[in-house]
Amino acid sequence: MSINSLDLRNSPLIEVLAKSTAAAGIMLGACNTVDGLGAQIFRHTGRSLMNSTPRPISRGIHQFFGQTLAPINQYFERRNPLVGRIIAAPILEELVFRGTQTLLLPHIMGLVSRIALSSLFFNFAHNEAQPGKNLVLLFVGIILGCLAEWNESILRGILTAILAHAIFNTLITYIYVQILKIGIK
Repeated sequence: MSINSLDLRNSPLIEVLAKSTAAAGIMLGACNTVDGLGAQIFRHTGRSLMNSTPRPISRGIHQFFGQTLAPINQYFERRNPLVGRIIAAPILEELVFRGTQTLLLPHIMGLVSRIALSSLFFNFAHNEAQPGKNLVLLFVGIILGCLAEWNESILRGILTAILAHAIFNTLITYIYVQILKIGIK
C-alpha cells in the first residue's frame, strides 16, 4: 500500500501514527540539512535552539500564524484566559491546521505527508524560539492530525481533533496551575 493511497478507514491507526511520525522526523532532518547547507544564505542571528530549522523559516511560520490568530487570542486572554486556552485556541488552531490538512492538502499530497506537514507547522507556530524542540507538541500535532483525518473520513469534520485539543489544553493548564500552587519554577 503506498503512502498516497493510505486511508484511515482501511488502515490501522498505529500504522498511520508510525508513518506520520517518521515523515515528520524526515522533514525535521530536511530542515537540519537546509540549515547546515544554508548557513551563509540565511544569515542567522543564531541557530534555533533545536539546531535544525533555519530561524527565518521558523520565525516566518510563527509570525504568520501569530499575526493571523493573535488578535483573537489576545481578546480571549484579556477577557477570560481559560476560555481562550480551552475553547477558543483549540477551535481556531484546529480550523487553521487540521482544516487545511483535511480540506486543501488532500488534493496535492498523501495522508501521511499532510499529517506530518500540518504537525510540523503546528509545532513551529507555537514556539518560534524552539521550533521542533518540543517533541511532545510535535507528537500531539500528529495525534490531532490522525484524529482529524479519521473524523473527516467518517463524519466529514474535525470535531474530534478540536475536542482532543481542548482536553489536552485543559490538562496542561491544570498541571501548570498545580505547579504554580506548590511553587516549582
